[in-house]
Amino acid sequence: MQDFNVFFHLGLPKVASTFLQQAIFPYLEDIEFHRKRKFNDYKNFDINALSSHHLFSSEYDRGMEDVVDDIVKRFPKAKFILLVRRQDKWILSRYKYYIRKHGWVKFKDFIDLENNQGLWRTEELQFRKKIEHIERVAETKPLVVNLDLLKSDSEAFFDRITTFLGSSLTAGAKKNVILNKSFNEKQLLILRRFNGAYKYEELRSTSKLRNKLHYKYRQFLLHIIAFLSKAIPRSLIKEKQLLEDPNVLDKVREYYKEDWEFCKMYSELEV
Repeated sequence: MQDFNVFFHLGLPKVASTFLQQAIFPYLEDIEFHRKRKFNDYKNFDINALSSHHLFSSEYDRGMEDVVDDIVKRFPKAKFILLVRRQDKWILSRYKYYIRKHGWVKFKDFIDLENNQGLWRTEELQFRKKIEHIERVAETKPLVVNLDLLKSDSEAFFDRITTFLGSSLTAGAKKNVILNKSFNEKQLLILRRFNGAYKYEELRSTSKLRNKLHYKYRQFLLHIIAFLSKAIPRSLIKEKQLLEDPNVLDKVREYYKEDWEFCKMYSELEV
């Protein structure tokens, strides 16, 4: 077997993944980067034929453990990168993304801390379990990076990742680029109402092209509505707030306090 390393960046989603995939990872020295659409190519690699360093990147929250298990079966010494974000910030970002992708339920039905009957189960926001699963099945410890570091000390953020990869960034890296700017609250309120009135349904055609065009058309329509909504006076919108309970994010933060403290601690460890 040749001297090589295979790295897997597994997300989380809504934790700078697109930024890393487009602006940072392609500019790593001596690392062969496999973009998101080619993530599953790792399944076709011959572990005995590799002779260079490879980085695969995608985003997982649900189902991450199954992906890790499959990777470790093929690459027992695979090394994992996981970015984390405090749960209240993460679930709000996830909710906004849900609306952008045809969602319509209220936040109280998206995550339900009291009865655990929301679209997201409370255990799915326990990031410690994901970290400990990687520790348990892999022969290596994962690199866990706190997204807050990107804002407080961006150079330390990039250095933590490149040091783990044994690489450095070339001059082409776009460290300050902003990708996928989110819609504002007024746009999201209008989109949520539209999505509820005209619920999106998958085409489920035998033609992948038709399915893709159907999906892309709806996405294009949502972007048009979001753009036009800028001209609608806020006073005409019946719903005034995206979150019905103004204290709900505080409740989320308190609910996951211990879990987040573990994540922060782990993100400061040398790997």
